[in-house]
Amino acid sequence: MMLVSVACFIVVMNRRKNGWTATACLVLPFGLYTILTYSTTSALFVRVVGVVSILLSLVYSILLFKRKIKQKGKIARRKVLLIRLSRCMYSVSCIMAVAMLTLIVGIGWKGYLGTGLITSSVEAKGVHQDIKDEDTMEANMDAVLKLQPTVWDDLNTHERIDVLQTVCNIETHYLGLNDPVTVQGDNLSPYTLGAYSDAQKLIRIERNTDI
Repeated sequence: MMLVSVACFIVVMNRRKNGWTATACLVLPFGLYTILTYSTTSALFVRVVGVVSILLSLVYSILLFKRKIKQKGKIARRKVLLIRLSRCMYSVSCIMAVAMLTLIVGIGWKGYLGTGLITSSVEAKGVHQDIKDEDTMEANMDAVLKLQPTVWDDLNTHERIDVLQTVCNIETHYLGLNDPVTVQGDNLSPYTLGAYSDAQKLIRIERNTDI
């Protein structure tokens, strides 16, 4: 993707070489890789950024080509259209570069800060003095039954992390642990499927593994 991007920008943006085109040339391939990698785990964020960037590109393109051409003659009009087309491609590439950079930073900031990329919507709980029965096996049987292979295989990554967090809360309840233990999905180092930090009370699971 990097080679294709460089080749395209050399050919298409030959007359508009500047900092923006250089940035777009580098960012677009990594942005596409981010979309392909996190299209399921961060689907909503990817869609929102994609829709906004496409709408901005369409609006700009329509406004640009809608402007009246004052020059007369086919050759002069053709030159104006070619200039506008070049400007449109340049502007759209800049918009897409900003969108891709937004995706890269927006999805990766948790990883940069050392926290998991995929967090659970289920709250991590510990044992409290006003302990209730909400974290018992019986109270969460619906979630526990999702561990069955026939159900588990149909769950997406977020749903699986939610189930594992519920199971972790159940274990915390029966073991009498005071501190809550959090379960998250993340990109771990090669050959590492899971890791636990006692200081953070955090279980991190490789998101690409069949957890």
